[in-house]
Amino acid sequence: MEKLIIVLTLFTSLNVEAVPIMNFFELGIVKGQNSAYDQVARHNIETSIKNEKGTLAMIALQSKDNPQIGYMLELYADETAYQIHKNSPQYHYFLA
Repeated sequence: MEKLIIVLTLFTSLNVEAVPIMNFFELGIVKGQNSAYDQVARHNIETSIKNEKGTLAMIALQSKDNPQIGYMLELYADETAYQIHKNSPQYHYFLA
């Protein structure tokens, strides 16, 4: 919950001229692959935050009721930043 509050605070404090992009995805995780999903998601998040100036926040969560359901919350400064992320090697690795 604390991470969500931080993301929402960042979202509301952005420059009014910028049009931030916020995505929330529900993802299926193959049974028995939760550890692999965690590692790939962590790599995607850490690399994106470190290397992509306009990637403001990324959070990976998993359902407590169903471990085969994951969620990804992303916040980008603008459409350009989102497109940079979509073309990054770590994002393509995450998709695979």
